Amino acid sequence: MDHVRMVKNLFGIRRVSTDARLVATTCLAESPPQVSLNTIEPRLNMHQYNGLFDTTNSPSERHASTVTDNISVSRSPSTMTNGTSTATEWSSAVGHAMTGKSGRVIHNLQEDIARLTRECSLQRSRAEEAQRMNEALKQQLQTVIDRLRNSEQAYEMNLAAVERKDRKINDLKSEVLNEKQRRIKAEEDARRTTQLATEERNEHRRALAEAQETAQQARCQYETLSQARLRDKREYQSRLNTFRKELGELSLRENRKDRSAQSI
Repeated sequence: MDHVRMVKNLFGIRRVSTDARLVATTCLAESPPQVSLNTIEPRLNMHQYNGLFDTTNSPSERHASTVTDNISVSRSPSTMTNGTSTATEWSSAVGHAMTGKSGRVIHNLQEDIARLTRECSLQRSRAEEAQRMNEALKQQLQTVIDRLRNSEQAYEMNLAAVERKDRKINDLKSEVLNEKQRRIKAEEDARRTTQLATEERNEHRRALAEAQETAQQARCQYETLSQARLRDKREYQSRLNTFRKELGELSLRENRKDRSAQSI
């Protein structure tokens, strides 16, 4: 909107300058130099002489062709002779009627009117050119305003899209942060679980080692006890055999004694 306001201000300044130039042109066209011919011929109509002023094509030129009826202007100092004014020198008295000075005045007025007509046409052409330029600038301004409006709409759409993308990015950042926190927590749990598993494995290894050691000791004790039992068994068996043998010998000896006693 600031760009639109700046462009409008710029073209507004150009338009004001163009309008001022048109007003000045109109003032020049409507207010040519005024000449008073009351002292020469009160009923002078310049446009009726030989059709010299019938070439006017617009109201401004027709108005410029009739300036001799209602305008008044003072002659320049170059037209004054011997320090006297034109009103006193170019009087309509009978003594000056044949001097031919009224014709020179008419010729000068014709030149002034032709010059003013050319200037009026030039100013009118300039005003028309300025008007065409103003119309072209208006079209350009409208085009710029439309393009700027389209650009603003596209900018608003892009801004809304950027806001949506920013919100999506923020949501993704939040999800990434939450995922990172969950990952850190999972890694901490995994580390703690790994530590507990390592401790349990070490404890199991220690218990297994102790059990193996105890089993080895028990196996050694069993072998020792087994060997001792076998040794005791063999010893007891040998003693039992010895006792049986001695008992058998005693039994035979007693039987012999009984037989010898019966025989006696």
